[in-house]
Amino acid sequence: MRYPRSFFLILLLAVVLLFIRLGAVTVFQVAEARNSEAPVEMLVKHDYIVPYYNGVLRTDKPPLHYYAMLLAYKIGGISPTSARFFSAICGVLVIMATWLFAKKYAGVQAAWWSCLVLLGSVHTIFQFRLATPDPFLIACHVLSLYCFWEGYQAQKKEFLWLMYGLFGLAILAKGPVGAALPIMTIALYLFLQKEWSLKNVRRLHLLSGFIITAVITIPWFYLVHVQTQGAWTNGFFIQHNINRFKDPMDGHKGPFVLTWVFVIMGLFPFSIFLIRSVGWAWKQRKSNQWLFFNGVAAAAIILVYSVSATKLLNYTTPAYPFLALIIGPFIFHTIAHKATNRLWPEWIILAALTVALPPAMYLWMHSEAALQAIAPLSILLAVLPVTLLAAIYFYKQWRVQQAFLITAMGAITVTFIFFSLLFPALDKQGSVYQMKQLVQTGKPIIAYRNFNDAFTFYHGQPIVVFNGADSIAAYLENHPDALVLERASLPALPDSLPQLVMIASGKDLFSRQHSFIYQLKQSK
Repeated sequence: MRYPRSFFLILLLAVVLLFIRLGAVTVFQVAEARNSEAPVEMLVKHDYIVPYYNGVLRTDKPPLHYYAMLLAYKIGGISPTSARFFSAICGVLVIMATWLFAKKYAGVQAAWWSCLVLLGSVHTIFQFRLATPDPFLIACHVLSLYCFWEGYQAQKKEFLWLMYGLFGLAILAKGPVGAALPIMTIALYLFLQKEWSLKNVRRLHLLSGFIITAVITIPWFYLVHVQTQGAWTNGFFIQHNINRFKDPMDGHKGPFVLTWVFVIMGLFPFSIFLIRSVGWAWKQRKSNQWLFFNGVAAAAIILVYSVSATKLLNYTTPAYPFLALIIGPFIFHTIAHKATNRLWPEWIILAALTVALPPAMYLWMHSEAALQAIAPLSILLAVLPVTLLAAIYFYKQWRVQQAFLITAMGAITVTFIFFSLLFPALDKQGSVYQMKQLVQTGKPIIAYRNFNDAFTFYHGQPIVVFNGADSIAAYLENHPDALVLERASLPALPDSLPQLVMIASGKDLFSRQHSFIYQLKQSK
């Protein structure tokens, strides 16, 4: 098969955006810190079944991303780059699979625009640059549904078997939800298409599929259950699945509509055209089953997390490729038919939002004492409103293709600027970047009540937490060279232990908390 130049251009853009300065930012985020450190402790303990973080059983997630990180650590060493490497690979796979999927069922131009929608979304690229299980879940979810469509429509059982294999990997990535969501999507699609019959169900090869999924998933879940005497099973399935759905965790709650707001934010700027795109696709629901399937796949995810008690921006990311597969063909249709007048409201809203973006970013950065020094960098975001205004000019001249292309170029450029310049600059103002070298000196390190999780990753071994100042004092008597960590809005430990002196402090990024490092005062 010969691929057009657009395929290789999309591949190049995906690789650049996903890998540019991949390790330039510290693992300052809680999720990244814990998920990056767990495989380090697996490596140190030579225990590749039971995950631990900071010496404590970690029941948050199954092991797929741990194993990917372990492989990367063995090849490239323990670093943020290695921790994120296979996440970025997942991103490349999703984007290129989206191109192939769209090209086959909607044409090269639809594939081109669908991928530009994803590449222009900072949040899409951001998710695939994180050392978390989400990139693996997204990849397995999206690819499994692509395989379903190909296997079901073309009656190719090898694609259905691949789908079941991806179900298994998705379960190993994030638990039952990994298979439940795509299965629900398939069932909903068959029901709405009135194809829910015994004959069609047989076409899905359920028995062989169940065996494939079971062979992939059951061994690890059984082994971790036995080795932890059920503790991991209880913690994961009860606390992190059932309770997370019923009750908001860690304060991540919100109204039903919040999930829809997340989608608009996550796919910006092309999400501005989402309502119009969905309306266009809805009119073709009977004549274009492929578009309808993409709509069902996206809606299933959004609806499930709309009713979930816990709401996070990353939860709806698996819907992005399917929404892009609606927006992309709509853009191509608009270009082909030069349907300009009806989209003026979207262009006006987009112009207003993009013009407001640089000053809003500047004001936010200037309001944070730790970020004031780099606030002028917000001017780099002016690329987006400048290109958007140019796009509107071309749109007014009925040069629709140029208008959308310039918009995509501006969004992709801003995405590149964000990950190559702005985000690393932000990270350098945070406590983890400024203090990580101190925790890498080899000195013993303990913590008082709470500490930034990222320091465990950079220290390379568990950090013992003490809840009382007396316990800290007793430890320091035997380890006078030890460093003491504290995370709080204001330093509290020196009031109880005046023999301690603060040697470093910094504000945690995107938090009201500060991190402090103390050591014993040097005797004169």
